Amino acid sequence: MSEKVPFSIKLGYGIGDYPIQMLINAVIFYQLFYFTDVYMISAGAAGLIILVSRVVQAFSNPLIGIFSDRSSFKWGKKRPFIFIGLFPLGLSFMLLFGGPELEMESRIVYAFVTSLIFFIAFSTVAIPYSSMTAVLTRDFHERSSLSGIRMIFTITGALTAAGLFKPMAAWFGGGYAGYRYVAMIFGALTICILLITVYTVSEKKEGSEPDEKSTTFFNDLLLLTKNRPFMILAVASFFFMLGVNSLATVINYYFKYNLKAEAFVPAAFLAIYVSATLAVPLFVSLSRRTSKKAAFMAGMALVAGELIFSYVTEVSSLQVMMVLLVIAGIGVSTIFLSPWSMVPDTVEYLQWKTGLRREGLLYGLYILFFNLSAATTGFVVGLGLDCIGYVPNAAQSHETLEGIRVLMTLVPVTFLLLGLVVIYFYPIDEKMHRKMVKDIMTDRIGEGL
Repeated sequence: MSEKVPFSIKLGYGIGDYPIQMLINAVIFYQLFYFTDVYMISAGAAGLIILVSRVVQAFSNPLIGIFSDRSSFKWGKKRPFIFIGLFPLGLSFMLLFGGPELEMESRIVYAFVTSLIFFIAFSTVAIPYSSMTAVLTRDFHERSSLSGIRMIFTITGALTAAGLFKPMAAWFGGGYAGYRYVAMIFGALTICILLITVYTVSEKKEGSEPDEKSTTFFNDLLLLTKNRPFMILAVASFFFMLGVNSLATVINYYFKYNLKAEAFVPAAFLAIYVSATLAVPLFVSLSRRTSKKAAFMAGMALVAGELIFSYVTEVSSLQVMMVLLVIAGIGVSTIFLSPWSMVPDTVEYLQWKTGLRREGLLYGLYILFFNLSAATTGFVVGLGLDCIGYVPNAAQSHETLEGIRVLMTLVPVTFLLLGLVVIYFYPIDEKMHRKMVKDIMTDRIGEGL
């Protein structure tokens, strides 16, 4: 089924992910580091704050998704939520990295409250935004093209967070004030760009009406038992993101203490995400020639292989490490590209099996797994740092340095390998998707696998 999307809409939609990813990656890269080395909260407490706030966010995601499925506004089902949430999102980010100087107990409370507000505001915007892919087109390859354009902005947003957030904070004087000023800039930019998306992307009438065939939240959740491809994709993505996020989080500590090259932390992130950006067309082409699953597996296997090599060879050279991160970045591009072109296919699978279309629910649940992986990352790394005897802003023992190296290599590899095992069983390819859409269009519902 061919449903071409005008380039102007692809561009207007894609640019919306730039600020979304700019903020969330700033949080992934620097929230734990900011809490421990700037706001001076213990690593254990900081990790627990991230875990709890993100778990709360994670379980609010399906509620937001279901509510958007059942809503009906003049602008559609998704765009009004983006408009409602964009102002709280930008403002809460300013507060998260703009902590005032307080007593330790008050700092912990402030960090938790602002973290929780940010993550809920983020979900209010990100879930309806992501689920718009499923209603813009049903074309199997157009979704890859749409996701490809979006992922250019996705990775560019991550690049901005990786390459500019910390240097800009230092340029503004560092410490509380430096992070506060850069957070204000990022927050204001987010509000402006998301307004562009709201006013340039129009939802298709088909799929924009509220879906009321299922009347309870519990019944909607039961639909997951009939959507095996979605569960495989979600669980695999959980492990993949856990691996990639662990790597990104520990880079701050590895470069500061093991390589004694803290100034090169932004360059390390740029090495990963510039190569990831350049590799997107490669994996879009590979998806077309083979399958989305094959491209996803190839990218994640490349990252795992690079980390194993790094550990076995005990890389201690800054130059060699930067080259290895460039190679890893090529594979990292698939975590931004592949799943977002695969989730819409699971929406059709559910409709094929049950006659019910629940894109908001599925995207909400999918992002729940993403959020749980991020929450787990902060907790695992924070707990790991405590276990290896990490002391902020001090010379680390040999055992602690070795522990940091393990946290940056073997721990992420373990999660990546688990993800590869799970995603191997994902069943939807182009042939199967073509049959699903054909059956849906001819009302042959429930004749699926």
